[in-house]
Amino acid sequence: MLLLVFLAMAGLEVPALWRQQKWGEVVAFTVIWVLALAVSVIQLYHLPVPRPTTYFERFSVPVTTWIEKLL
Repeated sequence: MLLLVFLAMAGLEVPALWRQQKWGEVVAFTVIWVLALAVSVIQLYHLPVPRPTTYFERFSVPVTTWIEKLL
């Protein structure tokens, strides 16, 4: 069902953009469409999603420590 909804969205939007030769918008639509589909599938199947701050903390803590040592 989810895939049918997403295919319907693409079927309504992409042909008009293609006819108007708006290639940048076709690419942007496709990228956003794929990301939205991926997030929807992840939520549909209740898959665990890591917190984005986890990756930021892994990077920022060593950098912050290094800067503090310099000062």
